[in-house]
Amino acid sequence: MLLLPLVVVVGPATACTTVMLPFADDDDQLLVARSMELGLPYSWMDAWKINVWPRSEANAYGFVGVDFARDAPVLPHPLLYGLCEGMNEHGLTVSTQTLHQASYERANPARRDVRFSSFVALVLGSCRNVADVRVLLRHNVSIVGGDLAGQHWALADADGRAAIVECLNGNLYFHENVTDVGVLTNDPDYVWHLRHLNYYAAFPSSDPMETFAFPASSEIGVVPALLNRGAANLPGGYQPADRFVKAFLLKKLAYGRDDATKNLDFAVRLATGILNAVHIPVGAVAKTSPTDFLEFTNWAVLKVPSQRLFYYRSYEDMQWKQLDLTAVDFSSPNYDPINVFDGSGIERISFNNNNNIKNKVGGVTSLYES
Repeated sequence: MLLLPLVVVVGPATACTTVMLPFADDDDQLLVARSMELGLPYSWMDAWKINVWPRSEANAYGFVGVDFARDAPVLPHPLLYGLCEGMNEHGLTVSTQTLHQASYERANPARRDVRFSSFVALVLGSCRNVADVRVLLRHNVSIVGGDLAGQHWALADADGRAAIVECLNGNLYFHENVTDVGVLTNDPDYVWHLRHLNYYAAFPSSDPMETFAFPASSEIGVVPALLNRGAANLPGGYQPADRFVKAFLLKKLAYGRDDATKNLDFAVRLATGILNAVHIPVGAVAKTSPTDFLEFTNWAVLKVPSQRLFYYRSYEDMQWKQLDLTAVDFSSPNYDPINVFDGSGIERISFNNNNNIKNKVGGVTSLYES
């Protein structure tokens, strides 16, 4: 872990989860899964767009990102004023998540001041990999934003390198040994969550065969019978600590028990299962005040930096759609935005010999439009 004399600022998303899943025989590739949870009116969901930012005077590298395109005098979350998710043409990815306890430095006259809402675009437009981001944060920029709610970031690149960046007590922390744990949620800080995992050291890692010492007979047989198979203490809530532990345990148990080849198909299946396990339906989380909106999982993404693949799905359509960034001409400014919310995705299938079936890759609808 590198402690840098710098602090970063940004604004909120309350219950996001990121999971990093290595795949390939030498674990040199990553799949990064991320969910976005915000309390917004459902009628605003059409404002979520995926856009192409081409190379320009401002951007040395082109990138694809998710932003919120809605005209409103005031938006309820500072996160909505800038990019919160993206991948550039070199495979560098950034995910922004809420960290309310983050604290920031004042503007530094010796550095370039960058508004919190421009941080993701700055990184994707000027850095090729995680190492470049480290240099940028250490030597070149100060991220400013006043007293707005804080954020931290999960980074990954095409070489399988990853980092978590967060700011505490006036210092910026660049955590680099992160892929084995491979989880980021929200408050408290990342190191607190690492220490909290110690409370789960006794979590069953093998199938328990013992039964209750004093069973009783009944009309359905001996009770209690062993049905749980070792997951009794898996956290089930939506608090950041619960989601962190749950995502970590599900990841490690799958890698330890599933004898399937740890390839991209494995990573997509596992990532989908973990995201489903932390998915928040509308109404599951109560409002914190009468004027708040209900928080729910607006959308989720999967990213494969080494292959420049970007998958997404929405609350209304849980089918993954895939964008191939190698097919994007980042010198062109003429790409139309893609709506993240574009219908239910439900397809009517009939029993006949002439089904009109979309082109699908491993259960993922591939998008080739430009």
